[in-house]
Amino acid sequence: MKRKILVLMSALTFATTTGCNSAEISAASNAGVSAILLKDITGHWAKSSVETATQKGYVDGYEDQTFRPENKVSRAEFIKMVVRALNLPVKGDTSGSKWYVPFATAAATLGIYKGADFSLDEMNQPMTRMEMARVALRAADKDYQDPAAITNDPSMMYNATKLGLIQGLSGGQLGEDEVTTRAQSVTIIERILSVKDGGKLEVDRAAVGNAELVLKRTNIFTMMPEFFGGKQYSGEEWDVSKLTLETDDGLWKGSFDQIIAIDLANPNDPNKYLLGDMDDLHWYDLKSEKTSPLVKNGYMDSYVIYFKGHVDYNKDTEIYNDSAKEPGFDLNGFNSTARELVEHKLTGPASLFHKELGDIPAFIMSKLDVKLDNHLRVKMYAPARPPHSTYVHTLLGVMLPRK
Repeated sequence: MKRKILVLMSALTFATTTGCNSAEISAASNAGVSAILLKDITGHWAKSSVETATQKGYVDGYEDQTFRPENKVSRAEFIKMVVRALNLPVKGDTSGSKWYVPFATAAATLGIYKGADFSLDEMNQPMTRMEMARVALRAADKDYQDPAAITNDPSMMYNATKLGLIQGLSGGQLGEDEVTTRAQSVTIIERILSVKDGGKLEVDRAAVGNAELVLKRTNIFTMMPEFFGGKQYSGEEWDVSKLTLETDDGLWKGSFDQIIAIDLANPNDPNKYLLGDMDDLHWYDLKSEKTSPLVKNGYMDSYVIYFKGHVDYNKDTEIYNDSAKEPGFDLNGFNSTARELVEHKLTGPASLFHKELGDIPAFIMSKLDVKLDNHLRVKMYAPARPPHSTYVHTLLGVMLPRK
């Protein structure tokens, strides 16, 4: 009986001093018991994280023995959970309508919360996944607590996914503007604690690829590391400013919006939709469209590099082909022969098409049969008619990684 009274008094005291909803109970005061009593997490994907978090005491259940895992979390609530999970010192009055100020101050002192993220007056608004990624990355990696660290949103989300703190939603989608739930919050915080303890998290490759697309306008480094993960040549490093080509004569300008790697062997690749109907997708054998094989007939263990682009203007269609919908593109660094492609051996890059050559801006590369030199180069050019210059320039030059 004394223990029951003590637990109840501890719960009431916690609810009063933190300014939290009075219906919440303190898991810390009843460690190992409240998590078991939570009746709405059975079968929930975050059950393990919820139980661990409530046992540690940085998040609470409710008096009706629920956790309400899909409830939204405010910025103030998430900051408070992180501060408590990290055992940061909290000074000041944590009661009343501004109960969150001491927690925000503690987080700001360490550098995991910054005023540029959102103001104190906005603390009661729902926490988005992007905001969660910022706080989580700074909490897990002290390098990002440095005021001089690069903290733009694309960079923060990319590094948060690369570290494994943020997993993707369906299809690896990032959902940057979607609100955070209680279940997501404790899951992320458990990942923070794991990283700080030296643990290595599982990484959602699709999410990292999508984040890389936002940051670098390509995902080839994440999706095709065996080809593009090596050292980049000086002067040929990847730079998004190179993705726009304007001819010296001022008559043509085009850009690549994104250069997207697609893993055909992965049925859940989030970008496979770009290729349309796989049943009539061919790769060009250098002989004719009629003899070119279907990709589905033995060539699915391959990557596709899709060049998504547009033409900004074409002021002289006699010089520049007006049928081109994007800049020209090329891949160099292969030891394949034309004869091998004619014989339907996919030893080098080959153009894809559905009905006619050029209707898909993409190359296919076999993972196993491709014959490579010691480097790869990705190039773009203007679709000039001979004898005019195509203004070829290199987007990326990279040494092949050592196996």
